[in-house]
Amino acid sequence: MNKKQLDNYERLEIYAGWSWLCEHHDTYGLGDTKQEALFMAGAHLFYYENITDKCDIYIKSHNKRGRKKVVKVA
Repeated sequence: MNKKQLDNYERLEIYAGWSWLCEHHDTYGLGDTKQEALFMAGAHLFYYENITDKCDIYIKSHNKRGRKKVVKVA
């Protein structure tokens, strides 16, 4: 992810839902639910499985009303 993309990602105001992030590939995505975010992160893992790259996946809750939660997945 180049600096402009990173700046744009940091400026996003996500009020609800979940995001997933692969630090190794600088890739992220959003989901309305934790299950949706995990599904999309799983598709990312499946794509890179044949290339034998290691992914470093985290998921994060963006619930503004409660505590934010970050979970390391892979």
